[in-house]
Amino acid sequence: IMLKSLRAMAMGDAFNAIFPAEQDSGRAMKRCLSSALTMQVHTKSHSQVSTPYGEFPIRIKVGIGFGETTWQIFKSIDGRRASYWFRGESLNGAVAGEERAQAGDIVADPISYNLLKNEVRAAPGNDYLLIQNINADLPTPLPLSPSKPVDELVGIFFADSIAHLPIAGEFRQVVNLFIDIPPSISDEALIAPFMETVYLLQEQYGGFFLRPDLGDKGFNLLMFWGAPTTYENDVERALNFILELSSRTRITLRVGISYHMAYAGFIGSSQREDYSAYGWGVNLAARMMEHAGDGEYWMDEEVARRAEKHFNFKPLGEYRFKGFKREQKAFALIGRKNLVEAVYQGQLVGRNEELESLASFVDPIKHGQFAGVMVLKGEAGIGKSRLVHSFQYSEYFSDFPARWAVCQADEILRLPFNPFMDW
Repeated sequence: IMLKSLRAMAMGDAFNAIFPAEQDSGRAMKRCLSSALTMQVHTKSHSQVSTPYGEFPIRIKVGIGFGETTWQIFKSIDGRRASYWFRGESLNGAVAGEERAQAGDIVADPISYNLLKNEVRAAPGNDYLLIQNINADLPTPLPLSPSKPVDELVGIFFADSIAHLPIAGEFRQVVNLFIDIPPSISDEALIAPFMETVYLLQEQYGGFFLRPDLGDKGFNLLMFWGAPTTYENDVERALNFILELSSRTRITLRVGISYHMAYAGFIGSSQREDYSAYGWGVNLAARMMEHAGDGEYWMDEEVARRAEKHFNFKPLGEYRFKGFKREQKAFALIGRKNLVEAVYQGQLVGRNEELESLASFVDPIKHGQFAGVMVLKGEAGIGKSRLVHSFQYSEYFSDFPARWAVCQADEILRLPFNPFMDW
């Protein structure tokens, strides 16, 4: 038996709860209904939540389904990483019921209603029925004994970067990558190698995800860059990831990508917690994914702005997405650009002292002597490459022809001798 509950805010989220039926389907169905009703009663009596950022309304809608449920664990090739998912008739029924529900409703699929029809009264309808009244006493909650985590398994399902984070959340700039995966590969024999490829590319490009999801948006995978670890090239990492994933798997994917501020941290209770990121960017990436055609990768204006140096894309115009008051600009990712030497315009100002230091260091070479090694360090974007470029084409070398070898290191694709292969 599957219960699906949705927090229907401007930006919603969902969770699935499973009730094993075993030999007594009717009693398990009552426990499921009791859980749904208890959540609705609690939410209606606590409909406003106070936070440091204001008052927020909370509403939920619930779908209940009954049927076979299966689960599957996905592992990386080396066995060091794993995730899982649930699916089956019960989940399909719960999702369909939740989609037909309004805030405050409990909607049952045909099979679950048939098991409850002597206990409830439902509004007249077609296959999916809105439960209006409950005529029987429902089971009370069972005592809960907290389970102790198996320490050696924690690191497989949760990376060290997550397992040792403090409980408090934080606001971070996050790249949201929503991938819609065709239902044709949701079979166990096909999804396992697909997820192995995801893990391989995650080792290379980074990114974080909880698990694949089979829900109201179909079969999809939501990934983040920027939480819990941030790199200055998170957008580049995310775009390289999806292009490589499509190339390696040869699967036609639909993708939505956004870059927004998000609240990143743990969700849940002391009994169960997950790490995730919440914000308008997640919602926007999901809407773009839904609008994208097969094989299309849609991204928002901020991703396009940050990606224009290394990637080709085309403007798609402005779209009105559900949950957004204003129209949003959308762009389609085409592919990577060919790397070309940076062309700097204008004159470098205010770096005479640094240019003199470089000239002084290189001077022994003019006399046939070894100069040594100089390291130029500075914050990202401070102008290190521009300084070296200006020195290379300065008057210092007007009477001293020199050969420059640029050995470009790659922070993402870390292979032996990479800089020299690039040269």
